[in-house]
Amino acid sequence: MSVKFVYITLPDKQTAISVARSLLGERLIACANIHGPVASLFHWKGKPEEAEEYVLIAKTSEARSNEVIARVKALHPYECPAILCLPVEAGYTPFLDWVAEEVK
Repeated sequence: MSVKFVYITLPDKQTAISVARSLLGERLIACANIHGPVASLFHWKGKPEEAEEYVLIAKTSEARSNEVIARVKALHPYECPAILCLPVEAGYTPFLDWVAEEVK
C-alpha cells in the first residue's frame, strides 16, 4: 500500500480544523496534523504577497489521493489552493498498514 502525505495551506486554524474534520468524517484520510501559524511569502497575480497561514498534513492512500484533492478544493476558500500529494518512501509498517485500513 502506497501512503501519501497531502500538504495543504489554509488561511486560519479554524478552516484547517474544519477541512481536516470533513476529510476524516468522509474516511478520505487516516489522520491530520495542523501546524502554524507559518509565514507564507509568494507571488500572486504578479504581485509579491505575504500571509499568515496554517499547514495541514493529511495521511491517505495513493488510491484515495485524487478524491482528497477534489474534496479539499471544494472546501477551500482560496481560488488556487496549495494541495500537494507527496509520496511516503518508507515508514513504520504498522503505521502504514493502519493508514491503509482507515481509508479503505
